[in-house]
Amino acid sequence: MRTFLGLVIVFLGIGGSNPAAGEPFAVPFPQVTVTSDYRYFGISSSDREPAVQPSLYIMHPDNWYSGIWASNVDFLAPGSPSYEIDVYVGRRFEFASSKLSVEGMGTFFPDNDLPGPTLNFFQGIAKYEHKVGPATMRAETAWSPNGSTGVGDQFRLEGGIDLQTEEWLTVGGMYGTVRSQRGQSRRYWEAALTARTQQFAFDIRYVDTNLERSQCFFTDWCEPTVIGSITWNVPIGGWRYSGDG
Repeated sequence: MRTFLGLVIVFLGIGGSNPAAGEPFAVPFPQVTVTSDYRYFGISSSDREPAVQPSLYIMHPDNWYSGIWASNVDFLAPGSPSYEIDVYVGRRFEFASSKLSVEGMGTFFPDNDLPGPTLNFFQGIAKYEHKVGPATMRAETAWSPNGSTGVGDQFRLEGGIDLQTEEWLTVGGMYGTVRSQRGQSRRYWEAALTARTQQFAFDIRYVDTNLERSQCFFTDWCEPTVIGSITWNVPIGGWRYSGDG
C-alpha cells in the first residue's frame, strides 16, 4: 500500500502545471468506459459481469505521458479485491508513419485481503505501431519480474491490425500469448468492430483463449464471449476525434 500511495503522489505531481512558464505542463484526456465484461488478456476479471472503468491519460512535453486507470473486479474468493488501479508513465517516439512507446506500469489491488503472494505487480511495456494507408499494424511486448500471485517471470507478446473502413468505423483483430515461470500460460485472440463519434466509441468484440475450464479455476472466465462497451471521451482537456485517430 505504501508503494501504491507513493506512485500515485508521483503521478499527480507529473500531471501538474508549469506556473513559471505560464503554460500547461500537461494536457488531460479523461475517459469513462462501461463494458459488459472485463477481460484481462482473455480471462475475465469481473466474473463475466459488467465493469465501469474510468481513466485519465495525460500528455506531457517532449512526448512523455502518464496515466491512471481503474476498474471493478470480482474474483469470487472471500477476501479478494473489489477494484484494480493501474498507474503508468512512458515516452513515445515517432518515426514518419511509425510510433514506439516505452512505459512502466504498476497494477494494484488496494483492498485485497487474500492470503499468500500479492496480486500487485510491475511490468515494463513496449508498443509499436506502423500505419500503411487505412491499416495500422500493432505489436506489443511486456515483461514482469514477478507477476501477480507469485507466478515469477512473466512475458507477454501480441500483435494485431486495425483497418479503418470509414472515417468513423474500424475493424481489427489481434493474437497474443502470455508465458509465466510458474502458473498457467495461455494464448488469447480477439476480433473487434469499433464505431466512433467525437465524444463516444461503441465497441463490440469476440474474445477467446486456448484454456479449458479445468485450467481456468473451474469457472467460465475463459470461455469465448462477445463483449460490448461504450467509452465516453469526457469533453475537457484535449480530446478531439478525427479519422486519423
